[in-house]
Amino acid sequence: MSTPGMPLSAALIPDCTEPEAHRAAYKRAKTNDAIFVCIARQGRRWKVELDAMSCGGPAIPDEAATVLQSAAEALVLADTVTQANIAPEYISMWAIESE
Repeated sequence: MSTPGMPLSAALIPDCTEPEAHRAAYKRAKTNDAIFVCIARQGRRWKVELDAMSCGGPAIPDEAATVLQSAAEALVLADTVTQANIAPEYISMWAIESE
């Protein structure tokens, strides 16, 4: 179990490329009252998803959302990701070249 503010170990982030794996991982996050985080292969690229709606805790704090928005914009400008969505309870970035 990770502590708030600490990065997740890659081993803890499930590959949810298959819809069944996505559903199972989301269900586990809800059962454990945890924020859902996953990666998924989309063709030759990857998508990253974080969903705070899976838990009863607070949404992503405004300060963190601002930092994440800046980071996402930098990744898009650097062509590391094609698109990114940052919201108070949800983050997704896709068309990432490598896992």
